[in-house]
Amino acid sequence: MNNLLSVIELLGAVPGIFFSIIFLGKKKGGLGNKSLGLGLLFYSFILLSIYLGRIGVFPYSRELHVFSNAAISISWPLFYFYIGLVTFEISDVGKKQLVHIIPFLIYFCAFVLPVLFIGECSIALFVVSSLFTFAVSIFYTIKIIVFLQRFLKRSNNYFAEDDAVKVLWLKTTVLLWMGIIILQTLFIPFKDLLISYLPFIGHVHAILINFTSVAWIYAFAYFAITHPDLFERSKKVVDALTKGDNKEKEKYQISDNYEDLIEKRLKTTIENDKPFLNEQLTLPELAESLKVPSYLLSRYINKAFKKNFVTYINDLRIDVVKEKLLNPELKNLSILEIAFESGFRTKSAFNSYFKKTVGTTPSDYRRSRKV
Repeated sequence: MNNLLSVIELLGAVPGIFFSIIFLGKKKGGLGNKSLGLGLLFYSFILLSIYLGRIGVFPYSRELHVFSNAAISISWPLFYFYIGLVTFEISDVGKKQLVHIIPFLIYFCAFVLPVLFIGECSIALFVVSSLFTFAVSIFYTIKIIVFLQRFLKRSNNYFAEDDAVKVLWLKTTVLLWMGIIILQTLFIPFKDLLISYLPFIGHVHAILINFTSVAWIYAFAYFAITHPDLFERSKKVVDALTKGDNKEKEKYQISDNYEDLIEKRLKTTIENDKPFLNEQLTLPELAESLKVPSYLLSRYINKAFKKNFVTYINDLRIDVVKEKLLNPELKNLSILEIAFESGFRTKSAFNSYFKKTVGTTPSDYRRSRKV
């Protein structure tokens, strides 16, 4: 069993260090990638220290867990900085952000130093240190989820492409890590007591927590590498929100009856120009074509259609897709070709949105109509 666990820990620690070096060396993404790289490095340190303890380099003990868990109070704030920076909830990491070093300082002074001076860790100290780690994790989990929800709301009122999948992926990695902390917090301090009643639970827990730890590293690194555009997209949103409104107010003189004006212009543009067929359409681009401020267009869409921008545009695209799927003259076109022609950017986004909106898959929809 120890051999299996050692292999799992090593498979997490070594790639984790490798990924951290990649992100630390990337110029694109700036402080965001630096924060992610350091966070992965400290997290990998936890797995590496436990691995070294398991193979006998260090004593595998409560003291080892106290030392290694100090990295959690560093990696959570770093992960928080990464999410904050890529969603532009945090503009930079300056003096104001130094407050986030407090969890580590408290942990180090309250738990690491006593163990260093005394040379051993009591059950009470171990339990309290685990509960402190748990509290830090809960705090940053909530902060990160709030950041992601705000980003999704802003994005859906700016881009015509749904970012829900990206946010869901990030949420999943956050909750996975939170699950790891829960497994560690609830089990390790009470390990001896639980094993006395359920002898097998020690092995189950060890395999589960190691697998989930390694899965977190791979999952989050994969997301960060495959979604480099998240940083640029959120920057566009923030720039538009913070700088665009004042300029647009000066550029367009809109009366109090802006709703009637937008309604007429939007209807004409949608019917004649079909701007939603452009896969990279943004709210400011549509507003520019209507000669109205984007913030008023966003407000109108939300009020008139009870939808955000991304839902409004994708519903228009779905209507075009459905019409084409029922057109006998287009029966030789593949569903994916029709989706791309209608403004969808990816196969997964199209299939997901079509099924959610229509209630069936595109292929079943076409087949049921016998086109």
